[in-house]
Amino acid sequence: MKFNTTLFAILSVFFLVSFASAVSVSTPVAFSIGDTTTTATFTNTNSTALEDVTYLLSSVTISDGTSQAVISPASGPINNLNSTLPQNVVFTLTPTVGALDDFKLGTYAVTITATGELSNSTAQLKFVRGFCSNGQAGNNISVSGIDISSDGADDETWKPLDTITIDVDFENTGDDDLKDIYVEMGLYDSTGKKKTGELTFSSSGDEKNDYGSLDSGDDDTVTFEFQIPADMKEDTYTLAIKAYSDKTGEDVDCDDDISQTVDVEKEDDEGKFIAFDNILLSPTEATCGDTVTLSFRAYNVGDEDQDKVNVSVFSKDLKFSNAEETSNLDMGDSITPSYSFVVPSGLADKTYSIEIDAEYDYNKGVYRGGLDESYKIALKVFGCSTSNTLVSITASMLSEKALVGEQLKIKSTISNLQTTDKTFVVDAANYESWADLDSVSEKIFTLAPGASKEVTLTFTVDENADSGEQTFDVEVTSGTAVESREVAVNLEKDSFLSSILPASIRSNSMFWIIGLINLVLIILIIVVAIKLARH
Repeated sequence: MKFNTTLFAILSVFFLVSFASAVSVSTPVAFSIGDTTTTATFTNTNSTALEDVTYLLSSVTISDGTSQAVISPASGPINNLNSTLPQNVVFTLTPTVGALDDFKLGTYAVTITATGELSNSTAQLKFVRGFCSNGQAGNNISVSGIDISSDGADDETWKPLDTITIDVDFENTGDDDLKDIYVEMGLYDSTGKKKTGELTFSSSGDEKNDYGSLDSGDDDTVTFEFQIPADMKEDTYTLAIKAYSDKTGEDVDCDDDISQTVDVEKEDDEGKFIAFDNILLSPTEATCGDTVTLSFRAYNVGDEDQDKVNVSVFSKDLKFSNAEETSNLDMGDSITPSYSFVVPSGLADKTYSIEIDAEYDYNKGVYRGGLDESYKIALKVFGCSTSNTLVSITASMLSEKALVGEQLKIKSTISNLQTTDKTFVVDAANYESWADLDSVSEKIFTLAPGASKEVTLTFTVDENADSGEQTFDVEVTSGTAVESREVAVNLEKDSFLSSILPASIRSNSMFWIIGLINLVLIILIIVVAIKLARH
């Protein structure tokens, strides 16, 4: 996206004075893209007229290192500055407008010179390339504050995978209420390229916040939150913020701030060269015999390429250990390991830690470096605190939806946690208020230690059952011992037909076939009747 240039001229004057002649130069007014002129004023500060004295005005060039533009005086020499009271002479500077479109955000200083016969006068002009598309406009909205914070070590030095929070304060400084206000951020590298699209936003609207309306005199804050990608280029970046009204137009009401710069650097702490993200543990709560899956991304966030990296996952209490070795993990590169393990029997009911670690700086068969601290993940284990626990019971829906008046199928997985073969009886309980149990696919079976069995429970949901969450228990019996697991389902009403047709008709295919045939016959009768009527 290309933004126009806001050129604000701020003037400081340094001039040579002789006793015979002294000339000062005033501050030129601001000019923006679309404007063709700005003015400065030369004043004779002597108490007498400067007769037969000529000042020649110079052209100047501004440049951002790549693009440039020429600013030239539109008038000729200044002659004969009069009199005991200082008298102003106005001259015009005309920018080459098109070239300014490509300037990077920032401030550019140039000097204009008036060369006289007895002395010279110079004035420094500062041009600011802003974020508002047509330059700062109007006096009705203002960006009043920017606060940057990072979950890393430094708020203004960002490192890979840091989460950045930017709070932007803005206010309605006009006399009227403003509607359709947007607050937008941009991030530009040192070459002037916009890099906002590389960021991973967690805040609403990404880099463009649709705020809404703000009454006259009121102020508020919007927040941008995003993560720095692992492969983001090391550089000094300019943070640009603007607030504007889309109702009146950005060329009418817009204010910006491009004063903030931040550095993005690779991690230079050798004990933090590998970082982990997108960590997924499923399930996060489990019982003995359950299968748990762990996946994540491991990034090289350090300032060195790695010939080889060894990523390991382990838990002494859960009796699980695994590792994955990867070659040529360059700066910014990542891998996505995935591991599965079965929760062992005999564990106490508590939260256990799974650790992720990494070794690197590989040389001649030896890893010479590694993480200072491993990354820890919590897994809550319940229901297997004693050896008398019979089984692990899990359940999930086989039906696409749980519909009132329809059939519902639930899959339950039964795992033997005992050390000997056991015979189990599976049933359901506490469903009577909202459903009837039609069948259990396999009610009695024997399992070896650690073995599992999938059982399907089929229900018919009552036509008058309330929608919303309903529960029942899967019960497993072995001898005199009983284990159960509560299962919750979310009942939904079916379409319009469910409210006018009983379930017996909705599920009767013959009914629908006969109905379709009747519909076709009715249409044919109507067509024949129309043809006969026309004859």
